[in-house]
Amino acid sequence: MIPVAVTGTEDELVLDQLKRLKRANVRVRVGRPFYLPRPKGQDREAILERNTDEIMCRIAALLPESYRGVYSDHPRLRELA
Repeated sequence: MIPVAVTGTEDELVLDQLKRLKRANVRVRVGRPFYLPRPKGQDREAILERNTDEIMCRIAALLPESYRGVYSDHPRLRELA
């Protein structure tokens, strides 16, 4: 997987820029590729949850702090940052 974070696409910002005939300031950050284990066996749900957290934390690490939401205090995000 390759994590990608996009900022500057908020409706208010884009509309404001378009009204003024200016380009919107959209930023894209691409992280390093990583692999996740395939979920197998009885712990499949727990593995899927961990994988989801890993994906979201890697994306959150690419975002400014104010955009990280519920993952801002996640222990894995602290490891990545």
